Amino acid sequence: EVNVDLLAALNRAGTPTYAITNFSREKWAECVVRFPFLNSFAGAVVSAHEGVIKPDPRIYECLAERYDLDLGRCVFIDDSSRNIAAADALGMTTIHYTGVEIDVAAELRRLGLAF
Repeated sequence: EVNVDLLAALNRAGTPTYAITNFSREKWAECVVRFPFLNSFAGAVVSAHEGVIKPDPRIYECLAERYDLDLGRCVFIDDSSRNIAAADALGMTTIHYTGVEIDVAAELRRLGLAF
């Protein structure tokens, strides 16, 4: 719930947010109905649609190409150290979120985001 509230705050502040997920087609389709907050992302890259999964660099590059993003200006948040390492290698700023001990909002503010 905390991260859903954070997503809403970022969206209200005009900060575009995107999702990269390793969901299957079926699971993604089910979850966007069950969890409306998933529709609040400015865009999403779903591994099942792309035929590639994190941490393959191509999925991050797909996000950048599809939404005209500079990965060096993106913040990537994930719970997997392998996914974080891949994003780091592509120049993304990363936050390794492993649970409630990480205050993602505080980390984003430390990086200069205002929301």
